[in-house]
Amino acid sequence: MTSSVAPRSQGGRRPAKDEALRSGTPRWELYRLLSDPTRLRLLALTEVSELAVSELAELLRESQPKVSRHATALREAALLHARKQGTWVLLRLAPGADDDPVVDDALDAGRSLCEADGTLARIPAIL
Repeated sequence: MTSSVAPRSQGGRRPAKDEALRSGTPRWELYRLLSDPTRLRLLALTEVSELAVSELAELLRESQPKVSRHATALREAALLHARKQGTWVLLRLAPGADDDPVVDDALDAGRSLCEADGTLARIPAIL
């Protein structure tokens, strides 16, 4: 029989149902954001290297507007950090984002997706 008791977090307390990320993003919104495979792959790639939207689009074999739209949603949830360099916007996994166990699981899933389709292996050719 399975237990309906929520697992305890690192601090020994159960996470609140409406506990939010540092950005104020509700948990349900985090789950919604991380349900998309493109966003999972974006997180995994930006964990490995700081990349421009155009580089991410090439790696993911998606249109630049689609990648930009997904990246914006992740930035608004404080999961991605953006840095402007000239006309380029460089994206990287936000510091501490992987401290959240849900995000950490999402990164694992994104890595698996990127390994399965060869995206991670293409990074050196893009940089």
